[in-house]
Amino acid sequence: MDLPKSNQLVTPEVMAQVGFAESVAICQSASMEFKHSLTGDTLTRSIGRVNSDCVLTEQMPNNGKMTCTLRNEDLGPLAMYYEDIALASSVETNYQNGKAGYKINDKVVENPLQEFLTDGTCVITGY
Repeated sequence: MDLPKSNQLVTPEVMAQVGFAESVAICQSASMEFKHSLTGDTLTRSIGRVNSDCVLTEQMPNNGKMTCTLRNEDLGPLAMYYEDIALASSVETNYQNGKAGYKINDKVVENPLQEFLTDGTCVITGY
């Protein structure tokens, strides 16, 4: 875990998010609550093994759910993304032309989940 380089306090919420990222890196069972970037809803995400698959589930607003069956090579980039968000002083999500854009500490970044939705690794249900 890399501690924040700014004056950001390492709160229990930040530690929980970093702990979740560490669980993602090795597909160890874990869950956490998070605030949805657009609605502000408090939702839950979890990761763990289902049979031999590594499965991430994330609640979405209005009773939606995202389910991702992750490959081993997906775990590192996704864990790093979650850790970067946890330790960031600012995170932005915006939608333009039907595509999500992401900024962490004012730097445009790729969200691995966006790619996973495109390639079918993640599927959204409930809508």
